[in-house]
Amino acid sequence: MQQIKRVLGWTVASLTMIACSCWLAYLGSRPVESLGTAASRWPSTLALLVLVAFVPSCASSLALWFPKRAALLLVFCVVFLGIWLAALRIGHAGFPAELLEISVQSARVKMSYVVFTFLLLVLPGLFWFATVRRNWLPVGPTAIIGQYRIAAIAIVIAGVVVSIAAILMDLHIHDWAECHFLVPPFSRQQSPEQVVFNGRVIKTGLIWPSRLSVEQQPTILRKYWAVTIVDKHFWGLPWWDHEIVIVTLLQRSPGDFLRPGETYFIDARHRPGSLTRVLPVFETSCSRTARLEDAELDLRVLRDGNPQNGVRIIGRTVRGTFDHRSEPLPRTRVLINGPAGQIIATSDQDGIYDVSGLPPGEYAIGAQANDEQVALQHPDCIFRGWDQPAKSGDIRECLVSVK
Repeated sequence: MQQIKRVLGWTVASLTMIACSCWLAYLGSRPVESLGTAASRWPSTLALLVLVAFVPSCASSLALWFPKRAALLLVFCVVFLGIWLAALRIGHAGFPAELLEISVQSARVKMSYVVFTFLLLVLPGLFWFATVRRNWLPVGPTAIIGQYRIAAIAIVIAGVVVSIAAILMDLHIHDWAECHFLVPPFSRQQSPEQVVFNGRVIKTGLIWPSRLSVEQQPTILRKYWAVTIVDKHFWGLPWWDHEIVIVTLLQRSPGDFLRPGETYFIDARHRPGSLTRVLPVFETSCSRTARLEDAELDLRVLRDGNPQNGVRIIGRTVRGTFDHRSEPLPRTRVLINGPAGQIIATSDQDGIYDVSGLPPGEYAIGAQANDEQVALQHPDCIFRGWDQPAKSGDIRECLVSVK
């Protein structure tokens, strides 16, 4: 009978920690608030983080040795949370955005979220109170003595379990499946979440789905991870880690894009996940990530920076190969139509054409290499204008593939 009680106690503690990690991942998936424009929302997010993630997980691990103290701690959290939310509601103050369902017309309280937050505190508290009333023995290892040591171990256990669960959940979530836009080249950081570096891949793996599913359905959406050693850092990596980075990639095409032993130009960003925001784990989907030998254009733009005056149009001229890759096609003439009329640029030995100092406006680009015909161009290149006419200081890119 005592063995059943121990299993039940460990099960409740583990499930509570898992539920806390789910809540932590949910909080992390919310858009990052600006400290300057939305400082009033940070206290509510922090309160929910402490009351409905950290405290219940610590209480559950502490309950393995002191179930009564853990139950009292959870009861205190329930009372405090109830008074706080009621005061916000009655006083028409800013209700926590994490507990709201936001639509175009309005934002209303999502009762399922509120119920979840209270159940996460109430159910484990009732269970541990019941174990005390029935005189159950503590289910934690009895060899450990000392209250302070037990409290420290409880916090460590809670932190490790919640962290691992939240990270695993972050890795299994995807924000997009396909890229329907052209990521332009850049010479400066595009967002606070962006990280750019050159790195050598040393180990890769498939996160989801299973290898069998990938073999049976070659075009199925899949997600990879890759451990990368940083060769050259441009910006974005945390100050405590400029050596080893984990990147993830979402793709449909067959074959592993990130291959061990190869060096890449990595354009990645933090996932909006709970703990991956503070860890060197980055997402590379819908970015300019490419093998280093194919990233000369990006490295050139980084070295040169944005043009001081006028518009810069840069791109590559390539030809498809039998293995479904592209090889640079040097000395290809590219016709640029714009406000200054027709301009012909010739690609260099790397297959890159580059024209700066053009007047602002709309441009259309195409290949003019003898009798060769254009095989593939991004719609941004074929039709006049990108999302908006190019302004002075802009960099625009067009890949031209010829037959």
